[in-house]
Amino acid sequence: MRGNVARCAGSLALAATLLPACTDLPTFNAPDRSIATIRMSGCSGVAVQSSCPMSAQAWDAEGNPIPNPPIVWISSKPHVASVTGAGSEATLTGVTAGRTEIKASDAARRVSDSMTVRVAPLDENKL
Repeated sequence: MRGNVARCAGSLALAATLLPACTDLPTFNAPDRSIATIRMSGCSGVAVQSSCPMSAQAWDAEGNPIPNPPIVWISSKPHVASVTGAGSEATLTGVTAGRTEIKASDAARRVSDSMTVRVAPLDENKL
């Protein structure tokens, strides 16, 4: 491939005008590594002022796992439970008693998985 580029392009200044005329350059299609499926796991309940780990896995359209996926974590009611983290790992923290939806989404928010989490009131007898 290096020989073809040198013969057709010659220099970077000429590359833009000469490369479209070159028909002997090899072409390839890079695999699409965009996220097609996300599955999250973690606790379905937590107490106020307590935390638990959450995780998400992502796969491409061919079913291949995507390492270190760019996952965005969202709580539908951050006043009930907050979720902090980026990528495949996050931490859920109970803020006040109630229920909220926790979502793991791709950066464009086209693909996601979610689960409802219950935050139990703080047991004041254990303080």
